[in-house]
Amino acid sequence: AALRCLRAQYRSSRGGGGCDKGGSSLSNGQQAERECLVALEERHRRKTQDAYDTVVLESVKVNARASRSPHRKEKRILGPESSTGIILTELDREGVCSEFDAIVLQRSGGGSDEGWVSEVWEAKLSVGPSALHDALSKKVPAIQALLSDPGAMLVYREGNVPMAYCREAPSLMFNIFGIELLPAANAAGQVRAIASARALQGDLDLVIKAVDEGVIEVDTEEALDHVKTVRNLLIEAHHVHITLTIGNTLIV
Repeated sequence: AALRCLRAQYRSSRGGGGCDKGGSSLSNGQQAERECLVALEERHRRKTQDAYDTVVLESVKVNARASRSPHRKEKRILGPESSTGIILTELDREGVCSEFDAIVLQRSGGGSDEGWVSEVWEAKLSVGPSALHDALSKKVPAIQALLSDPGAMLVYREGNVPMAYCREAPSLMFNIFGIELLPAANAAGQVRAIASARALQGDLDLVIKAVDEGVIEVDTEEALDHVKTVRNLLIEAHHVHITLTIGNTLIV
């Protein structure tokens, strides 16, 4: 009951400029991924690079590898016209995520298969505190773990790229793409809702009070802990440069 009160409070705090856009979370996510890929393809069409070829892969899965045998099975699954890829790793499932929305490869020119991952993309419909925390706490550690796995391999239709090569690349960028930036008032409401949910999980008396009074009181410092956590995740992102893009505009 307390959580139902909380959800009602959060919906009202979002007002009319919410991040839902009237669709389900699945359809919203698919829309964000499509727009991210369109922006990437357009950007790389405009860029002229004589030294390197650029390949954009969509919806790249991360799978545990059963053996070190050649990757013929994975290539058959991908198919000759596939625009996606699979990252095979020796790591446990808990240490990595299941998918990256998009990956950009840089390959040596002249038809060479040699290359490296230069960019990893996470697509969000609306970028706010929760979206940032989700991306930084799940995807960045997964990237770091894959870079540290000497057996991790990105398999795509034209070749294989050892993830360990990316540690030696000029830069590996983790990019968060968003269609919109969550308005400040809604972002503040989201932080309050997150702090309230955390408080409810650890305090039975507070749950009872929320049910009786329909109000949850959270200390300001506790609410700001979520923002501080996002900042600390940025500081701890070793070997990965992080950017935020809204539409076609690079924010940071």
